[in-house]
Amino acid sequence: MDKGVDEAGWDVEPGDEIEPVVQAVGRLLRVCREAAGVSVSELAATLGYGEDMVRKIERGARIPRPEYLDRADQLLKAQGHLRAFMEGMRKARYPKKIRELADLLLSEITMPPKGFADS
Repeated sequence: MDKGVDEAGWDVEPGDEIEPVVQAVGRLLRVCREAAGVSVSELAATLGYGEDMVRKIERGARIPRPEYLDRADQLLKAQGHLRAFMEGMRKARYPKKIRELADLLLSEITMPPKGFADS
């Protein structure tokens, strides 16, 4: 099996709050592909992924990698609609607890120390 086939995306954790977004991105990918008149097999071959992987991404079962969205956007002439989700899908690959920890750390970094007053 081609290494690229397994790397097109990450698994979605069932019940993760990001799941509906991943499913919406998958539906958008399918709509763009169908509007461009491209079959699953053609998209898979052009992008270098297996048909099963393309189907999983379109069903929202796999989180597409940002590079996948970028290449699909170009190929399907999606006018940036797929690229718009690149950063969100990059963050979505991490489990919910890791995303929450990162948000907490960022908020701690940006908060002034206790007792700090603007002068």
